[in-house]
Amino acid sequence: MWLFLYIIGSLSFIFSYVLRRILRRAIRYSSEKLQAKPGFLASLVDVVVEILGSFFPELHKDPQLVKDIINDEEQQFLRTLTRGQRLLSKTISSLGNTTTFPGDIVWRLYDTYGFPADLTQLMCEERGLTFDMKLFEEARQKSLTASQQTSGEQAQVQCTLDVHAIDELKQAKGIKPTDDSSKYDYDCDAQGIY
Repeated sequence: MWLFLYIIGSLSFIFSYVLRRILRRAIRYSSEKLQAKPGFLASLVDVVVEILGSFFPELHKDPQLVKDIINDEEQQFLRTLTRGQRLLSKTISSLGNTTTFPGDIVWRLYDTYGFPADLTQLMCEERGLTFDMKLFEEARQKSLTASQQTSGEQAQVQCTLDVHAIDELKQAKGIKPTDDSSKYDYDCDAQGIY
């Protein structure tokens, strides 16, 4: 029902993050535990509308859009889940007798594959493992620092394109400048209305 309300604009954008996490958990449980085929969760939309529609009339607004969004999210997340589970299983099999899952792998699962850290933690707990939160935070900080340095370097490179460099691009390389005059082309009437 929350997804319906979000789609029709009754909930804030920030709440969509929570909805996505709930939906992803539902996708995982329906596929792993219930062995449900893709599309199962979207098929429940009609049931929700039928049961709760008299109490929440906005549910009737666009159930097909909700189904489409659920199906898209399910399709994308099942790919992420498959890749993440593969790396998770591979790492667990290489642990031997250790019961601590490497935190840097948790970060890599999240950063590279979009595999939620809380889901990794849950899956580790289901297998009797913990994950190294300190190593996770170190890997996260290292990645953020590298990202900031890279973006800083890119910004610096972008800022060093001075008049001489632009002239060289025009003269030596024959590159024409961008004509952006149309974005300044506007008129107003006698009353000053544009």
